Amino acid sequence: MGRTVARLGLMVMTIAAMSACTPGDLLLRQDHLLELESPRPYALVHLPVVVSWQVRAEVDPSVARRVDHFLVFLDRAPQPPGESRTYFAAGNLQNIYEVNGHSLRVDSLPAVAGAASAERDNHEVTVILADAQDRRIGEWAAYAAFSLATPDG
Repeated sequence: MGRTVARLGLMVMTIAAMSACTPGDLLLRQDHLLELESPRPYALVHLPVVVSWQVRAEVDPSVARRVDHFLVFLDRAPQPPGESRTYFAAGNLQNIYEVNGHSLRVDSLPAVAGAASAERDNHEVTVILADAQDRRIGEWAAYAAFSLATPDG
């Protein structure tokens, strides 16, 4: 009986902890408003890497009116919703690209700093929506992890 009470107590605490999490705390929204076309998740790619995406046609008009450009992040996380690139420390804006269209050509990708040799050619890309003041719009993001083919492989 003691174990049953302990399990029940653990279940109640887990449910209470989960109810404290709200969707507003999320940084990425997986509703496919933005869809990454390339690179595909976990793809092995060659340079140059073309990052391309689409915005789903059913975008809420209030969101669509606010979109001015896209921000593409390579090997780093984007800023939180409502924040602009000034969220990042001055001088720490590498691997962030402002794009007005739906694609970006990347001619070189450095090995990931601090990664083990087997992981140094693994990369990630995140695309977000930004307004005219360069602020992130909502939590929407398109994301993919991919690997860069080495000259010998």
